[in-house]
Amino acid sequence: MADLTPSASASLIPEIDLANPISLKEITRAATQDLEQQIIMKVLIANRWSRQKTAKWLNISYRSLLYKLQESNVCALAGQPSKAGPSNTVPDSSQASLSCNDMGTLERA
Repeated sequence: MADLTPSASASLIPEIDLANPISLKEITRAATQDLEQQIIMKVLIANRWSRQKTAKWLNISYRSLLYKLQESNVCALAGQPSKAGPSNTVPDSSQASLSCNDMGTLERA
């Protein structure tokens, strides 16, 4: 009976157009980046947007985290406009606030 229920991993599979050839490599890369973005966002929020703590929690270098934030455009993920927008601070429970710079990464405001 348990074999008939959909597993959690079934929801991770994207819709695939079988009318055209597919690239497993591209699908895997996109899924990995999406999962990575979700994990980084959760850890950033848990660490009150501290990038240094987030890098330590994820066991990656601070620079690697910055590259990943830039790649994923974390400002868009956080729902924050860039400096061109009217409000660019990311909520932070500490006194210092963060904002998105022109490259789409976070910086202290």
